[in-house]
Amino acid sequence: MILKDPNLRVGVIASVVASIIVIIFVQPLLHLAWLGITTLIGAISTSALNIVYHDAALEETEAVPLTILLFLLIFFAVSFLFRSRRLDKIDVIMLTFLFATGIAGTAGMYGKTEIAGSYRQRIAVLAPHITDQERKVLEAEWKTITTRVDYQRLVAKMEALAATNSVVLPKLRP
Repeated sequence: MILKDPNLRVGVIASVVASIIVIIFVQPLLHLAWLGITTLIGAISTSALNIVYHDAALEETEAVPLTILLFLLIFFAVSFLFRSRRLDKIDVIMLTFLFATGIAGTAGMYGKTEIAGSYRQRIAVLAPHITDQERKVLEAEWKTITTRVDYQRLVAKMEALAATNSVVLPKLRP
């Protein structure tokens, strides 16, 4: 028989014991760790998205100068690092962080612009068909947006007013 070899028998028993340990102890720990990581990432992304919606309601116009400044900073950092010497690990980490920050910042600014533009476009189409008081209420709600849910509530309210007044609103841009 194959299991008569003592080395093979020890190897099989060790494999079975290791598998049981992994299944009973390690896998649940890995599952909890993954659940924690995904929950944290979800909370961070939700917070970042809510900031974009809140800032869109403020309708600040610094997006273009900040984007240009950010890309100039990244360009000069990259050109300096590539001209001066070989890249160390810390340089690669720094460049990766700069690019990720630049992309996230630009995406946030683009999102703010699109959300605000979409709201402005829809309110312009809707305004002639609603009362001045209804328009003022929509404007007030727009200025107090703090989350994506607030924005979705406002969009639903605008769509209900549009349906009541037989107005076709433009599609949402973002």
